[in-house]
Amino acid sequence: MKHILIPTDFSENSWNALEYAIYFFKTEVCSFYILHVGELSKSEIKNNSFVLPRKTKSPVIREKLKSLFERITDVSTNDNHHFIALQDYGNFIDIVRKTVETKKINLIVMGTKGASE
Repeated sequence: MKHILIPTDFSENSWNALEYAIYFFKTEVCSFYILHVGELSKSEIKNNSFVLPRKTKSPVIREKLKSLFERITDVSTNDNHHFIALQDYGNFIDIVRKTVETKKINLIVMGTKGASE
């Protein structure tokens, strides 16, 4: 089984990455981890402390994930595709590294807008 991480900011670019991964692995057994990383300032931490934010989803993010998963059901036809939503707060790169390690990720598929001058 392949473990694929797809970071999302709910943009069309991140959707394109997800859709591409679904089609690319259409005949494989896969777990797709859909990861949204929010800014630490939007977590429940209000000041400097050593308390870690709880991993609760905000209603807005929960609704966006629900819409995303509804779109996925229209695209994915493989019963061996499993989709898992993840949400965390903090530094994007640190959280991706942690997720790769803990979920034993084989591949990261990411859509970006690109750099501009």
